[in-house]
Amino acid sequence: MSETDQTQELSCRDTLIFDIHYNYYMNKMTSLLLGRIDRFLSFIVVFLGGAVFGDVKNTIWYGLLIASSMALKQVFQFSESSARADSQCKAFLRLIRDQSHITCDLELTKQIKDVEKNDIHHLKAIEFAAMQRATIVLSADVEPDSAVSLSRLQKLVAWFAGDLPEEKDYKSLIKNKPQI
Repeated sequence: MSETDQTQELSCRDTLIFDIHYNYYMNKMTSLLLGRIDRFLSFIVVFLGGAVFGDVKNTIWYGLLIASSMALKQVFQFSESSARADSQCKAFLRLIRDQSHITCDLELTKQIKDVEKNDIHHLKAIEFAAMQRATIVLSADVEPDSAVSLSRLQKLVAWFAGDLPEEKDYKSLIKNKPQI
């Protein structure tokens, strides 16, 4: 095998490994965020449910908040989506552990596709945070043109999702532009 073929194979392998890590962090963050949203809505229902029975004025507003919280929980089913994302997270973690034992890129690709069959929809707000985390964990070099930065909203959502990457860690991996 020529050196060029080895470089292309390594590049393909590196891309597969990055995809596995990226999907792992996307599912991990999604699971945690949706679980937190579900618990927050449950807390609102229980807390305001007690206020309805108390001698508190404007109980119609409490009832409205309880009904809204229950409607959100029912329509979006945060707990079910959180559980599915957690299951996917564990499947990608198994791939992370097994990827060094799988020598054939085609077999690794097949296993990734098998796991992705059960994927859920992710929030776009955590997409770049998961990309940054995978880049940091793998210590991958980042081309300046493909570097991503997080907006304030994305940083807030990533923080609530339990994994806000350190900006300095990510920026240290961006290649310096060549001097002309």
